[in-house]
Amino acid sequence: MKRLKQEFGYKSVKAWPIFERENGGAIMYYRIHATDHPEGPKFMSRAYRRAVLPSEPIEQLKLTGILDEPDDTDAEISRMIYSAPTEG
Repeated sequence: MKRLKQEFGYKSVKAWPIFERENGGAIMYYRIHATDHPEGPKFMSRAYRRAVLPSEPIEQLKLTGILDEPDDTDAEISRMIYSAPTEG
């Protein structure tokens, strides 16, 4: 990612984790986002959160049986949604 900044001159370069399953799991790969636009990192952050955020509150998913894993799933989903991407 350093190369994208140094050789191509991008102002912001971040790696966003893409997970194996919707509710977490292993990281399969990182999606690299490189931009010169001052609002680019904010837009990518919003798009990423929307992509990984459940459409229903976690509590509702548990009540309906869609999400019936132990409580550590809450921590995994929160980590996935709110953790900062890797910056280079």
